[in-house]
Amino acid sequence: DRLMELQAIAETISQRHIVGKVWLIATAQEALEEKIPEISRREADFQKLRDRFQMKATLTPENVTIVVQKRLLDKKRDSLLREEIEKKFQSHSGRLASGALLKNVSRDIDRYTKLFPFEEFFASYPFMPYHLHLMQKVLDNLRGKGFGIQGLTGRERSALGIVRGTLLQGDPQLLEMEVDFLATFDRVFDAMEEEVQTLRGAEMATIKELAKLEEREKLPVQKVAKALFLLQQVGDWLPATAENIAAILYPKLGEDPFPILEEVRKSLSVLVREHYVGEKEGKYHFFSETERTFEQEVEQQRQRIPTVKKQELAKEIFREGLRRFQKLRYRDLQDFEIKIDVDDVNISPRGYISLKVFSPLYLGDLNLDDIELRTAREKDVIYLIAASESTFEDDLERALALEKALEQRESKAPSEEEKAFLREKRKDLTILREDVLPAKAVDVLRKGILIYRGGRVPLHGTDWTEKVRQALVASVKDTFYEFDKGAARVRDDEVTKILTWKGGSLPLVYQALAVIDPSSNIREDAPLLQTLLSEIRSRVESHNTQRTGKDLMDHFSAPPYGWSPNVVKLGLAALIARGSISLVLEGRTYASGDPGLVDIFKSARRLSNARFDLGLTLNPDEEEQASRLLAELFGEHGKITPAEIQGALRRHLEEISQKGTNLLQRLRDLGLGGQKPLEDLISKVNSLLEKGSAEAMIKEFIKDETVKAFCQNLRTLKEASRLEEGKGLERAKEIREFATNHLAVLDSQEARKLRQILQSDDLPLRWEELLEAYRQKEDLFRKEYKALHAKLRKECSEAVKRLRSHPAFAKDREEAERVLKAHPLPFVCDEENPLSELGTYVCPSCNLTLGALRQKFQELKAWEAIVLQQLEGLLLPEGEKLAIEEQYHISSPEEIEPFVAKIKAFIHGALGKGKKARLYIKAEEEE
Repeated sequence: DRLMELQAIAETISQRHIVGKVWLIATAQEALEEKIPEISRREADFQKLRDRFQMKATLTPENVTIVVQKRLLDKKRDSLLREEIEKKFQSHSGRLASGALLKNVSRDIDRYTKLFPFEEFFASYPFMPYHLHLMQKVLDNLRGKGFGIQGLTGRERSALGIVRGTLLQGDPQLLEMEVDFLATFDRVFDAMEEEVQTLRGAEMATIKELAKLEEREKLPVQKVAKALFLLQQVGDWLPATAENIAAILYPKLGEDPFPILEEVRKSLSVLVREHYVGEKEGKYHFFSETERTFEQEVEQQRQRIPTVKKQELAKEIFREGLRRFQKLRYRDLQDFEIKIDVDDVNISPRGYISLKVFSPLYLGDLNLDDIELRTAREKDVIYLIAASESTFEDDLERALALEKALEQRESKAPSEEEKAFLREKRKDLTILREDVLPAKAVDVLRKGILIYRGGRVPLHGTDWTEKVRQALVASVKDTFYEFDKGAARVRDDEVTKILTWKGGSLPLVYQALAVIDPSSNIREDAPLLQTLLSEIRSRVESHNTQRTGKDLMDHFSAPPYGWSPNVVKLGLAALIARGSISLVLEGRTYASGDPGLVDIFKSARRLSNARFDLGLTLNPDEEEQASRLLAELFGEHGKITPAEIQGALRRHLEEISQKGTNLLQRLRDLGLGGQKPLEDLISKVNSLLEKGSAEAMIKEFIKDETVKAFCQNLRTLKEASRLEEGKGLERAKEIREFATNHLAVLDSQEARKLRQILQSDDLPLRWEELLEAYRQKEDLFRKEYKALHAKLRKECSEAVKRLRSHPAFAKDREEAERVLKAHPLPFVCDEENPLSELGTYVCPSCNLTLGALRQKFQELKAWEAIVLQQLEGLLLPEGEKLAIEEQYHISSPEEIEPFVAKIKAFIHGALGKGKKARLYIKAEEEE
């Protein structure tokens, strides 16, 4: 154990008596705590030993670089070699920077990515200055991954061996080549293998296999593979891209870097194709055995994919790429839906403009000349033909094959390591389907051709989405040529403004659509209104029942109009407000001025179901009938014209509505009848008031059902008003309380009859009948109450007298009085005339209802029994064996309780002494 030997030497020296100083120097080729795992378990011993050394030095990769430069790469300063190299360095520094420096490095950026001074280059030549440092990173990472641990001990020794091998290995050797040649990492790879024998495992076997592949492909496949292997050992901070692989393979000062990069890319493509290497986002890595076999399975699945599956996936991918065209904002006023087909399969079904897209997978015949002729006739169809690119189809195949291969692997109970691998592949599939394929779909569209209006428009090199948008705009303009009549953006709240308009300003959209003239009149000849009215009139005259709001909005959203629903709604509202049309919903007609119109136009469902008709008119007979009814019902004479009739009728209706509503609420609060006639009347009145135009109101007013409702219910309203003014409704409330709380106890049937009158619909008309019935029932009740009250007072008095005559009062009067006081009499009232005041139904003194009085009789009986029992208990002898033997002769019910009380007292006395009571009962009739 070298560690313990070193500690022993140090301790021995410290114990010797030595004159002067002794230097103890210990070296290690590696950091011990990194090299020997046991150090972590012996940290205390290691720390104790390390503390003995006051001076500590560490050999870093920078130190190793200096050692290598001094030992192997040092050159004479005044040699011709220096002059020649410097001349070529200065002449070709641009190509050197472009071809030999690394890119996208996230550590030591200046070291790897920036051109260095000549002195640094000369000191490291034929290596690039960063080569030596990069080799150290490779060695460190190989050590961490367990590659040939024994062969990687000693940074400087390993580096010296690898640099020496790089210079001497190969045919020709690097030292034998011209001074402008550089060391490349394929030589570094060979040197590592030969000099320190560090490289083993599947990757090495794979690289050796590549010799045959290189012969077949005529490409530096093996050289690229060696460089890739070393580069991928460093870590993610230095990406293994084609550019960086080409940089560490840059062979010569002045060499054009671009052919080298192209050769590297070709070689990488071969390695990827043959499933030796994988690529992700431009970064390459060697496949493990698991990855390689999996990729072979993917390739097998690729060969079996049917065309229809690729077409289905392509349609799905294109759906996302074309989503931006499903709606077109036209002139910043209206959104038009676009019907989209991909390879003759619809993916967006709604719209009057068709965008037909053909992907690279379309198998049908596309004759561009025929398509041009077709679009010259069919202005509502646009063709978008994608460019034909095999890479898009390749990626489709890979996505489908990858899915199948994953399903097969996942179904075979993979190990945890395989599960982790498959999860990564799932992520790759997600990226392929959600990122790569959509991007490539957009790319083939961007490189495609647009055909519309009989002409072709190449999209490559342009803003293709804008070109497609322009084509759609042109198609909308050609197809919806009547759009200008309704060209406006209308908000929901602007639609109904015209319905409540009494003059004054309106939203600007009404001017934009020319609905209002300068004199604030609704223009029936406005292009929008004229078109709407003409269509409605045509449908009415042809008896076409398709005149609902939905029918009209559907019609005017289609070519050649393309108007938004709100534009159509505004036009319909303006025509109604002018009186040109009316609206029918649920059997009721709404015309100009009707308050209910606003709610209808705010409800999409109700407006869709509403039917539109031409405006209403009155004939002379209808006007005469309305005038006569106005006089008969309301005493309003001399109203002849529709406007006069409407004005007078509205005034009376509003008065009825207000008065009726107040009375109805009053009846509801009091729980009285008469509500339904008022509800019916108010409903009919409000229905009339909602009629906006005079014509609509008058037509509704003269209907038989309306006249009947007024004749029947106006009298009820009048009588209810009279009762309210005379405090009759308050009296009805008192009657109801009497019937419910008092009369019902005496005679429930009579109380029910009284309540039926109170709750009847014609209560106001039966008022006198109610009062008479109430007076009769009240007299009966008062008589019964007084009699019962007097009887209860009498029985209470007699009960007290009976108890005071009990033998217990003779034996121990004081104790008997105590018993009596302990049980207060359940009823005490001195009122001789309890209902002396009218309208009162309980005694003012005892405040007991009729039912409570009846209950008091039962309470009195129970009270007397309890007191009797306790008085009997006073008669029982103390300290002796209890026994009674008596003979009773009972001739009336009143004599039962004293007998029972005596028995109960005896039993309680026996039980109180812990004894049982034995009873012998013999009862017989007595002559």
